[in-house]
Amino acid sequence: MRRVLGFVTTASVGLILWVGPGFACTESPGIDMQPLRGVAGASVAVTGQNFLATAAPVKLYWGGTGGVTVGSAQVDAEGRFSTAFAPPADARTGEYVVSAIQLKPDGSVYGGTPANFMFQVQAAGLSSGIGSLNSEPTVQPLFVPDAVSLGAPVSEGGRSSVPVGLLALAVLGAGSAAVVYESRRSR
Repeated sequence: MRRVLGFVTTASVGLILWVGPGFACTESPGIDMQPLRGVAGASVAVTGQNFLATAAPVKLYWGGTGGVTVGSAQVDAEGRFSTAFAPPADARTGEYVVSAIQLKPDGSVYGGTPANFMFQVQAAGLSSGIGSLNSEPTVQPLFVPDAVSLGAPVSEGGRSSVPVGLLALAVLGAGSAAVVYESRRSR
């Protein structure tokens, strides 16, 4: 019985170590924009980080993932990109979502994208300088969940590692319970 318990414990620890990297605390892709507000047609600098370096370029969309393509950029070896875009000239005043989406070579969406940020289109003539009422606010990136970003952590292969991880935890728990039971029984 102890050999079986030893095998079960060893196998479950091995499974956890094998699946563990799928649960690693890795940062999701993200974008930063400067400025965060401006007039339609003005240049906006965009930088991105934590994207897949071997995939197709990142595409920027105005108005969310179903909006107008306003730019694209190639990702470097460290998973970063830098580019600029101009809000559409016909954009009305208000807030708009800018989304960055990256496709893998097989055409599927890279996990963690889209990365979203808000941009505020202002009416022409409004000042956004220091000390004005329209100075740059402190803004947190906007996360808009969709079918791609909802759900379990995704491994590099695009498949969820959660079922295997849960199986490993269940086997470890069963093995640990069996060890405790056996040690109490042998007293």
